[in-house]
Amino acid sequence: MKITNVTAADYDEIDMVIHAAFENTEHGYHQEAEIVHAIRTESSFNQQLEVVARRDGLVVGHAMLSEIKVVGSNLTWYIILSTLWLSAS
Repeated sequence: MKITNVTAADYDEIDMVIHAAFENTEHGYHQEAEIVHAIRTESSFNQQLEVVARRDGLVVGHAMLSEIKVVGSNLTWYIILSTLWLSAS
C-alpha cells in the first residue's frame, strides 16, 4: 500500500471509496462525501493534509485533517476524517 497526497484527479475515486465504506453499514451513507467536498472549499483547508491510500494503483483509503470552528466558541478544533475500504479481491 502506498500513501500519496490527493490531486483533483482522485476525487471521483475518493467519492466511490467513501460511498463503499458507509453504504452497507448499520447507519448507512449520510452525505459523507459531500462533507469532504465542503471542507475542501474552506479557506483554512490545507491540501497537503489530505491523502489517499493506494493498492495496486487504486484508491482504497482516504484521510484528511482540517481545522473547524464551532459556532459560538472561541476554540479552534481540528478534525481528522478517514475512510478505509478494502475490496474482497
